[in-house]
Amino acid sequence: MYALISIVLGYLTNFVLIKLFLFFCFSFLVPFVFNRLVSSFIDTSKLTEVFNALPPNVWYFLELFRFDFGLPLLISAVVAHFLIRRIPLIGG
Repeated sequence: MYALISIVLGYLTNFVLIKLFLFFCFSFLVPFVFNRLVSSFIDTSKLTEVFNALPPNVWYFLELFRFDFGLPLLISAVVAHFLIRRIPLIGG
Protein backbone atom coordinates (compact mmCIF):
# COMPACT_ATOMS: atom_id res chain seq x y z
CA MET A 1 0.00 0.00 0.00
CA TYR A 2 2.87 2.34 0.83
CA ALA A 3 4.45 1.70 -2.57
CA LEU A 4 1.20 2.57 -4.35
CA ILE A 5 0.85 5.84 -2.45
CA SER A 6 4.49 6.62 -3.15
CA ILE A 7 4.01 6.03 -6.89
CA VAL A 8 0.86 8.17 -7.04
CA LEU A 9 2.44 11.03 -5.10
CA GLY A 10 5.57 10.80 -7.21
CA TYR A 11 3.51 11.02 -10.37
CA LEU A 12 1.54 14.00 -9.05
CA THR A 13 4.63 15.93 -8.05
CA ASN A 14 6.67 15.11 -11.13
CA PHE A 15 4.10 15.63 -13.85
CA VAL A 16 0.84 17.19 -12.75
CA LEU A 17 2.12 19.91 -10.44
CA ILE A 18 4.94 20.92 -12.77
CA LYS A 19 2.58 21.21 -15.73
CA LEU A 20 0.06 23.09 -13.61
CA PHE A 21 2.73 25.57 -12.57
CA LEU A 22 3.90 26.01 -16.18
CA PHE A 23 0.34 26.53 -17.44
CA PHE A 24 -0.23 29.11 -14.71
CA CYS A 25 2.96 30.99 -15.63
CA PHE A 26 2.19 30.93 -19.34
CA SER A 27 -1.37 32.11 -18.78
CA PHE A 28 0.16 35.37 -17.57
CA LEU A 29 3.11 35.42 -19.95
CA VAL A 30 1.29 34.86 -23.25
CA PRO A 31 -1.06 37.90 -23.04
CA PHE A 32 1.83 40.13 -21.97
CA VAL A 33 4.05 39.05 -24.86
CA PHE A 34 1.18 39.15 -27.35
CA ASN A 35 0.24 42.72 -26.39
CA ARG A 36 3.86 43.82 -26.77
CA LEU A 37 4.19 42.17 -30.18
CA VAL A 38 0.93 43.59 -31.50
CA SER A 39 1.68 47.10 -30.32
CA SER A 40 5.15 47.04 -31.87
CA PHE A 41 4.25 45.57 -35.28
CA ILE A 42 0.74 46.79 -36.13
CA ASP A 43 0.01 50.39 -37.03
CA THR A 44 -3.54 51.02 -35.81
CA SER A 45 -4.05 54.20 -37.83
CA LYS A 46 -4.27 52.12 -41.02
CA LEU A 47 -6.80 49.78 -39.42
CA THR A 48 -9.10 52.65 -38.48
CA GLU A 49 -9.01 53.91 -42.07
CA VAL A 50 -9.93 50.45 -43.34
CA PHE A 51 -12.82 50.05 -40.91
CA ASN A 52 -14.10 53.55 -41.63
CA ALA A 53 -14.34 52.66 -45.31
CA LEU A 54 -16.75 49.76 -44.67
CA PRO A 55 -20.38 50.32 -45.71
CA PRO A 56 -23.18 50.23 -43.11
CA ASN A 57 -24.58 46.88 -44.23
CA VAL A 58 -21.19 45.23 -43.57
CA TRP A 59 -21.07 46.88 -40.15
CA TYR A 60 -24.47 45.39 -39.36
CA PHE A 61 -23.23 41.85 -39.88
CA LEU A 62 -19.94 42.49 -38.10
CA GLU A 63 -21.84 43.71 -35.05
CA LEU A 64 -24.38 40.91 -35.35
CA PHE A 65 -21.64 38.27 -35.21
CA ARG A 66 -19.72 40.16 -32.45
CA PHE A 67 -16.65 40.64 -34.65
CA ASP A 68 -15.22 43.12 -32.14
CA PHE A 69 -15.05 40.36 -29.51
CA GLY A 70 -14.39 37.33 -31.71
CA LEU A 71 -11.44 38.48 -33.81
CA PRO A 72 -9.10 39.35 -30.89
CA LEU A 73 -10.21 36.17 -29.15
CA LEU A 74 -9.41 34.09 -32.22
CA ILE A 75 -6.02 35.73 -32.78
CA SER A 76 -4.94 35.31 -29.16
CA ALA A 77 -6.09 31.67 -29.16
CA VAL A 78 -4.05 30.91 -32.29
CA VAL A 79 -0.96 32.62 -30.85
CA ALA A 80 -1.35 30.81 -27.51
CA HIS A 81 -1.77 27.48 -29.34
CA PHE A 82 1.36 28.19 -31.39
CA LEU A 83 3.43 29.10 -28.32
CA ILE A 84 2.23 26.20 -26.20
CA ARG A 85 3.00 23.69 -28.97
CA ARG A 86 6.62 24.93 -28.93
CA ILE A 87 7.17 24.05 -25.25
CA PRO A 88 9.01 20.72 -25.11
CA LEU A 89 7.40 19.20 -22.00
CA ILE A 90 3.84 20.43 -22.56
CA GLY A 91 3.43 20.72 -26.32
CA GLY A 92 4.28 17.13 -27.05
